[in-house]
Amino acid sequence: MFINGTTFSPKKRLAIIGGGISGLSAAWHAQQADFEVELFEASSQLGGVLGTIVWNGRLIEGAADNFATLDDEALQWCRKMGLEHEFISPSTEHRLAMVLHHGVPKPIPAGFSLVQPTRVWPIITTPILSLPGKLRLLCEYFVPGRRQSEDESLYDFALRRLGKEAFERLVEPIVGGIFTADPQRLSMQATLPQFVQMEKEYGGLMRGFLAQLRKRKQSQKTSAAQAGSKRSGQPTIEQQASGARYAQFLAPKQGMTWWMDAIERQLSGTKIHRDAKVLSLVDRSVSSSSVTGAAPHCGSKWELTLADGGKQPFDGVVIATPSATTARLLQTVDVNVASKLTQLRAASSVVVAMIIRRQDITKMAWCFGIVIPQIEKRNALAVSFTGLKYPGRVAEDEMLVRVFMGGSQHPEMMGWSDEDLMRTAVDELSDMIGWKGSPLWSRVLRWVDAMPQYDVGHVGRIAEIESLLAAVAPTLQVAGAAYCGVGIPQCVRSGRRAIEKISAAMGGQHPL
Repeated sequence: MFINGTTFSPKKRLAIIGGGISGLSAAWHAQQADFEVELFEASSQLGGVLGTIVWNGRLIEGAADNFATLDDEALQWCRKMGLEHEFISPSTEHRLAMVLHHGVPKPIPAGFSLVQPTRVWPIITTPILSLPGKLRLLCEYFVPGRRQSEDESLYDFALRRLGKEAFERLVEPIVGGIFTADPQRLSMQATLPQFVQMEKEYGGLMRGFLAQLRKRKQSQKTSAAQAGSKRSGQPTIEQQASGARYAQFLAPKQGMTWWMDAIERQLSGTKIHRDAKVLSLVDRSVSSSSVTGAAPHCGSKWELTLADGGKQPFDGVVIATPSATTARLLQTVDVNVASKLTQLRAASSVVVAMIIRRQDITKMAWCFGIVIPQIEKRNALAVSFTGLKYPGRVAEDEMLVRVFMGGSQHPEMMGWSDEDLMRTAVDELSDMIGWKGSPLWSRVLRWVDAMPQYDVGHVGRIAEIESLLAAVAPTLQVAGAAYCGVGIPQCVRSGRRAIEKISAAMGGQHPL
């Protein structure tokens, strides 16, 4: 392009398909990389599954109510956007999780986090495990490390290292509940790679924790000596944890919808299309179907066809939709990639959210949530008390309760009526916490195919998909929870990395 004798390079046009957290991250980072960005969202709302229901001043989250900061990707993004001050930590009161044990909620042993025991006394004294189960769990220290390098399931890993009872009573409800997955299919390398690496490097989970603790103490000792002060004797976050490391979570104090709106306000350089379903995507440089009679836009490569019949050209595309939708869009790009994407499964789940009166509860389990083992033979997977975790979401004399059901283990529940699901949730709460009353507010939320299932071998499948895409379409990238992590930080990272890859393919130099 020539203006007054000077050559200018027009901005590269980039399409983001999908307005969930991954697509929003991609759009924001694309702006930073100086792309001309357009985002296409098939629904009327941005944020995907993330969203807040507001009822008479109460805030009820439909899906995730916070994000982890141990992986600081989302936290750093909030800092860059100047939003960090709008986020709060969970309450320090009632900061523990429980597990249902013979119908009664019991505290998860302090220091037991995901699959890792870090303290002996809480294991010895917990009523959740029998004496043989406790001894088998504590014998993890002497279980030799696995020599094979191929992926294995959560079930196989936990059974081998911790024993059957610890798996059934602790690991399965804690980890399986997070991913709403079948533990016999859930990949360790894809979901909990830190523990796979710990076994490989140190020979076991307890050995790994003790080795890391020694390194941490030595580092603290060195730092204290340099500062002329004493070392802290406080337990580590891992030792304090009761099922989850609540000290490492943040939530937007005004709710997830507020956060999504705040991100949108940052996208002043992005043209956002709502209710804009993308029907097809073609490579204009090789597809004869791309001949529309219009001249290519500055050599643009991709053409999007929308549900309203419109066609738009772009130089690069990020597809941040569920894997099934992505597979459909990529059928016209590369059938091999599309075929690989169809191998990625997703599970559906139900959330029954209720606001109830505290005075109607006769045996409250004062905690952030209760996870429910499969061996308890219940319909619920977990119960969350979000109002205790983040005070102020409801009135002081009320409880915000969310009952999670369905998932990979109970797919048939998606066919139940709202009335049956509500009745089931009421029965579960009545039995677990002695609730007798009627909800002040309630809603059944269905999330269809919203939870990616990371089956054994997932890491290899994703590597193959990325390799194929890099070979056939380097200016097209996929992003989202289906690939490298279901958490908010991982989704934010997937959006950022998609932009970095496209930028590099177009000759960009600097990481975002």
